[in-house]
Amino acid sequence: MSKKSVELVAVRSRDLRKPPTASSWLPPEHGGHGDPRYPSPTGRRAFWSFVLDMIVHLGLAFGVAVGVAHGKFTDGWLIAGVTLAGFVGFSIVDRIIVQWALQATVGKLITGLRLIRKDNGGRAPLWVYVRDWLLRTLGLVAFLSS
Repeated sequence: MSKKSVELVAVRSRDLRKPPTASSWLPPEHGGHGDPRYPSPTGRRAFWSFVLDMIVHLGLAFGVAVGVAHGKFTDGWLIAGVTLAGFVGFSIVDRIIVQWALQATVGKLITGLRLIRKDNGGRAPLWVYVRDWLLRTLGLVAFLSS
């Protein structure tokens, strides 16, 4: 028995609150280009939600690092290490736990986006967010190390 892969797609929050439009044709996958159930564009919002997430993760991580160093900038490696660890920790909380609970990261909440399953338009299980975070993090590490 093969497990079907779950893919996520970002859609506007307001489109989730609207009842589906009466249409003779509906695509089999939710949230794709031309899907009448989710007519609002999401491209710029997805970009800005990512930027906001990075600002939040880095800002919180740097704040924790400064707090750990007690405001003394004598050891740059300490601040860099704690900032990196804090960034990873805040990324895990936001991109896995918060996104699973609310269907959106902090950046997506601000820009009005939600993640839905492509196959049925519903919520994704927790393992999907863990898988996506791990794959994207490993891809970024591989890209940066090459």
